[in-house]
Parts: sequence; C-alpha cells; structure tokens
Amino acid sequence: MVLRAEQRIALERNNQLRYDIRQRLSGDFFSEHPLSELKRMDFWYFCSDDPNFEARCKNKRDVEILAYLNEKYIQYNKNLNSRPN
Repeated sequence: MVLRAEQRIALERNNQLRYDIRQRLSGDFFSEHPLSELKRMDFWYFCSDDPNFEARCKNKRDVEILAYLNEKYIQYNKNLNSRPN
C-alpha cells in the first residue's frame, strides 16, 4: 500500500498524538482501568483507529482525554468479551 504525502502526514500526526497521550496518561489510566500488559498496546491502537481520535484528543485537557479513553475502554472490553474463545 502506497500512501500519499497527506496520508503519511496524517498517520504520523496520529502516531505522535497516541504516543504523547500514552506517555503522559498511561500510568494513571491503567491504575484505575485494569488491562493486561499484553493488551495495552492493542488498546492504544484501538483508541487511535477511531475516526474521532484526533478531534477528541488533540489539544484537549487530560480530563477530556481520559473521558474519551474511558469510553474506548468500555468498547474495547465489550469487543474482547464478544470474541469466541
């Protein structure tokens, strides 16, 4: 898959935003929202794959981002629980 320059820039922006949020909020978030270490990176990708990720998280206060992450955490766990074993 070949990405156009605009797509590459958008992807890099999304990756950087995900990285910044993860570095800043991961400890606090997972102290209150238990998730296996093995699933945490998958969770971050799940959050950042949402079309609203940038709108909900870019230039937002931590409390707003944590509210978004909480919503995604609920969705993520529902998805995990609906998968066949």
